[in-house]
Amino acid sequence: QTFYEDYKGKAAFTSAIGGTKVPQWLNWIESLIGPYAANMKNIVIHLGYNDINGSMVSPQHLVDLHKLLIEKIHAAYPNANIYTFGIGVSYWFETANNGMNQKQRVLEHDALLENALKDVSYAKFLDIQKEYDEYVTSGKTLQSFFKDGTHPTNENYKYFMDLLTEAGCVIANK
Repeated sequence: QTFYEDYKGKAAFTSAIGGTKVPQWLNWIESLIGPYAANMKNIVIHLGYNDINGSMVSPQHLVDLHKLLIEKIHAAYPNANIYTFGIGVSYWFETANNGMNQKQRVLEHDALLENALKDVSYAKFLDIQKEYDEYVTSGKTLQSFFKDGTHPTNENYKYFMDLLTEAGCVIANK
């Protein structure tokens, strides 16, 4: 499964820029989704990995940036539902031994972001870590979830899609 296969014939587009961090999206959000915003009903965010990876940014500071981005999106697109995935401990974070305690920082960030959004009516936190944990509990390895240690295999992309569906994200036909 891929975005383009799953959303073929749907009113959906993707704006993904590898290697970016949340502060960059704060500056770019209107130009990235602005042309598509007229009838936008849902905005999905999966950011933070690059902020934690190789950086000592604190989980709380990153949550503050996430909240600021969500507030900025809501101000610009008040009728859109905003869905944000937690970072989740990828295989790379699980095995990293670089003295930055990235696994713990990811878990702390995700718990803080989930708590920060619990009473925000227009934004929903999606706990991808729960999916990773269930995947491993089923007898599979975390390494097999990812094609490169960071990005899910096409087959495991469905876990993200399932979370969106469970959260009520509906994508209309074109």
